[in-house]
Amino acid sequence: MVRIFSVLMLCGLAGTVGAGPAGPDKVSGADGVGGVRFFNIYEHLDQREVPPGGFFFDFRHGPNSTLAIYKTAAGKGRELPIRLNRHNEETGVVIKGSVLFKAGYDGEFERVLREGDSIIIPTCVPHGGIFGWDANEETILLTTFAEKYVEYGPDNVGEIASEFANKIDYKPDASVAETPECAARQDTPVTWTLEDVRAHKPPSNSKP
Repeated sequence: MVRIFSVLMLCGLAGTVGAGPAGPDKVSGADGVGGVRFFNIYEHLDQREVPPGGFFFDFRHGPNSTLAIYKTAAGKGRELPIRLNRHNEETGVVIKGSVLFKAGYDGEFERVLREGDSIIIPTCVPHGGIFGWDANEETILLTTFAEKYVEYGPDNVGEIASEFANKIDYKPDASVAETPECAARQDTPVTWTLEDVRAHKPPSNSKP
C-alpha cells in the first residue's frame, strides 16, 4: 500500500554533482517561462505560518500537480494540532528532522521517517504524523501531489487560503480532512485516528 525508500539528498550534493559554474540568474529561466514553474523551496517558506504557530509551508501548482514544502520549528512539532488526511496520490521525502508517520485504513503502516526516507501514498489512503519526533527538532518535508491540490488555494499569495485553513482546523473530534473524491468512497472504513499516534511516547532521551 504505502511505499517507502531512502534517497541521497540532492540538496546536499548540489555543490558536487552536476553543478555548473556560478553565475547570475538568466531572465529566460524565470518562473513561468515556457510553461515551466520555478521556485526555491526555502525562499518564502517562513512567510506562510499556520496558526497556532510553528508550522510553515509553501507550494506551487503545475497544470496537473502540486509541489509543497512543510516545516515545523524546533520545539514545536510534537505539540502541533494534526488531522488525518485523505487525498490524491502523494510522494514525500524528509529533507531534515524526523516524522512519526502512520498510514493505511487500519493504520497498518507505521514508521519513523528520517532524512532521505521517502514515501508514496496511494489515492485516498488515510495518513498523518507528528513532526520532530526524535528530539522535537526542526523538521522539513517535501511532497508532490499527483493532481493539483486545489484545497491549497492559489499559490501567489502570502496569506493562508480559506480552503487550507478549513483543512487544518483541528478539534479532538474533527473528521478526516479529505477531498470530495475520497469522501465519496464509503467501501473501506478508517479504523484509527491520530489520537492513536499521539498515544506513542517520544524517545526517552530526547529533549524539546
